[in-house]
Amino acid sequence: MQIIERKINIKRNKADMTQKGLTEDIIKRYVSSAESAETISKVYDISKKKVLDILRENSIEIRKQKLTTKQHQEITTAYTNGKSSYAIAKEYKVSKQAILYILNKMNISRRPASFNRKVPIEDTPIIIEQYLSGQSTVEIAKYYDCDCSQISKILRKNKVQTRIQIPPIKKRSYKVNDTYFRSIDHESKAYWLAFIASDGFVSSYNILSVKLQRRDKDHLILLRKRLSSNNIIYDYSTNATFNGVTRQYYSSTLTIKSLELCENIRKHLNLDPKYTKTERLDFPFHLPPNLYRHFIRAMLDGDGNINYSSLNSVKVSFYGTKEMCEGIKKIVRTYCGASDIGVKKCNGEVFVIRWAGRKQVLRILDWLYLDCSDYLVRKYN
Repeated sequence: MQIIERKINIKRNKADMTQKGLTEDIIKRYVSSAESAETISKVYDISKKKVLDILRENSIEIRKQKLTTKQHQEITTAYTNGKSSYAIAKEYKVSKQAILYILNKMNISRRPASFNRKVPIEDTPIIIEQYLSGQSTVEIAKYYDCDCSQISKILRKNKVQTRIQIPPIKKRSYKVNDTYFRSIDHESKAYWLAFIASDGFVSSYNILSVKLQRRDKDHLILLRKRLSSNNIIYDYSTNATFNGVTRQYYSSTLTIKSLELCENIRKHLNLDPKYTKTERLDFPFHLPPNLYRHFIRAMLDGDGNINYSSLNSVKVSFYGTKEMCEGIKKIVRTYCGASDIGVKKCNGEVFVIRWAGRKQVLRILDWLYLDCSDYLVRKYN
């Protein structure tokens, strides 16, 4: 115990000696070398207040920085000509309060904060020349210590056509091929356009989001690969209660922000930016006919299902808006010779078109999945 106390006392003595040495150095610099408290604070990397406290504790009289009468007149003239008190204080290396004190002492009224400092009329040609040479209104205003609106006003008054201020583009954290859906000319593009229509969401803020069950996460990885993106796929777990039973559900979500990507999706699906895809979604007959089956396959992978109780009892169902189901019906009947069945309403705005019969369903599935590159493995199996 005595050894520990001795070590503590040694550390305290060393600290006291260090503090004593620091105090002596600060006093010597301030008194003998006439260095300012601010300069000393920078040398020892301590606050100016700490320096002043040390000086006061040792009964050292604090010097006040005095400006000459000539400097008072220069400050008054500069302020009267439109220079700000902040700029003057910076020039004379004193506080803003010191400048305001001098102005008050010289009976100079302070300008209101909203005051637009006047730019000398004789400088108008120079301002115009600076702007036409490429300088911005902000840069010119900074030089004249005024608001940029004052410079813009001078330019408009002299009928100088101003440039449109384009805000700097924020560097992306993640990459994506913004032009992927610019033209639907490949089976993968047709497939993912439909899959987004069925299981995705395009917000009015130009954010594409696709959420799937955790077991289908590999499908999101494939979508990310097609979009040449490195966005993170996030995993979530939520609790949901149905019929009194609470279960935990696991999901994965891919979210991508891209103006062009979302605009192209809206264009090909004929979506209004203010409406969601669930309210109105037509079949895109403008796509090349050879891509119809890839689009419909994605609708099956997303919102459809395949049911079978035995080899002879198989059903394939497609869900969506009435317009989408009518379009799928027309194409499937044309290319697969499927029977003419009606589109039925499920609930709300959701409709279904369903074909049954082993031979008919297999014919439809063969047409959809034959030699394709993109499909949901779980449904294919």
